[in-house]
Amino acid sequence: MAKNKKQQGFEFIIKESDVLERESFGSFEIVITKGYACFKNYTGYRVFTTPYAVGLDGVAHETSLYAWLKNMVDFKKSIKGKENEMFGETTSTNKEFLDGMKVLTEANLIKPMAVFTDINEAQKEAENYMKWMEQQMKDLDKSMNTTPPEEDLKANAEFEQKAIIAEEAEEIFDGSVETEER
Repeated sequence: MAKNKKQQGFEFIIKESDVLERESFGSFEIVITKGYACFKNYTGYRVFTTPYAVGLDGVAHETSLYAWLKNMVDFKKSIKGKENEMFGETTSTNKEFLDGMKVLTEANLIKPMAVFTDINEAQKEAENYMKWMEQQMKDLDKSMNTTPPEEDLKANAEFEQKAIIAEEAEEIFDGSVETEER
């Protein structure tokens, strides 16, 4: 008779065998596993992100946060022993560029932890997000209503697909399309 395997832990336990890369950045660490990337700092704050998310187009896309964290790990490894060399055609060294990436990463990822300690800050950040989202929607609407040149077949195909997606999304959000739940 087969033994029942008892699952131990919870969804966020990382098996050592699943860890592909692990890199310390001083005040935080990035862990790349078989299924996701994890940002973790000394306060116990963790951010998990998966490598792919399916977009409205039904295609799996690499998520920005996962790509950012993976690129940081890759960049740090790639400059080992070359920290004082110039970064590309810039006036910064590889180390200075990495230090800038570290500040950007930590400042943005610990923001949720910080904003909830001050209701005014939380409200300000929510308003900033809403303004950003409104601008994104305006930009999408503008691109949807701009006809691409006739000779650009790829642009025409993308334009037509965006129009179909927008129509389907509008139908779902206004309730005119029956979903499985309704």
